[in-house]
Amino acid sequence: MEWLEMTHPDAIANIVTKYFFPRSLSNNSYFQFYNALCIWLDSPGVDYNEVKRWYMAWKSRIPQEIVNYPTIQENLRRSMIAFGKSNQGHKVSGLPSAPIAQMAPTPSAPMSRFAPTNQQLSLKEIIEITAGKNGFTYHPQKDRYKDGRQVFWFGALSIYIDSEMVYVMDPMEFVWRSTGLNELIQMAQGAQG
Repeated sequence: MEWLEMTHPDAIANIVTKYFFPRSLSNNSYFQFYNALCIWLDSPGVDYNEVKRWYMAWKSRIPQEIVNYPTIQENLRRSMIAFGKSNQGHKVSGLPSAPIAQMAPTPSAPMSRFAPTNQQLSLKEIIEITAGKNGFTYHPQKDRYKDGRQVFWFGALSIYIDSEMVYVMDPMEFVWRSTGLNELIQMAQGAQG
């Protein structure tokens, strides 16, 4: 978090609390860590080791001076309580129960286990979750725009979102083209190795 050098840690802690740990599913924040965690924990066949790795990866991205704030500590504690309750068989998302067939991921929609039954995640949120789950960085590129849209790093790839479509700078042809989520993951994995 390079912002710590530019502003007081209180401001960063407040932003992290408001947008990273919102209190309700109705909050339309950029990325809802706690809500995504609870939805994942409630999904059928959840792999708790995979959830734990995801949680630890995200927690490690928060600088220690921010983690020490009481509001951040409380939200991290709340996440661990949800993990423990889920591990004991309790529902933690607060969402109504859905039949297994509705909640089960399908090959064509690998992110469906993150999507609540009564709220659609935005494409941007799905990409953020996918990046974290696959160990890719996902953040805006400084002062880089395509057709007025912010360009992001997705691993080593440049992407932008326009009209609910993802565009990637093809690393072989050096042209922008639309892509699907599965192809984007494969391209990012190829760019890493």
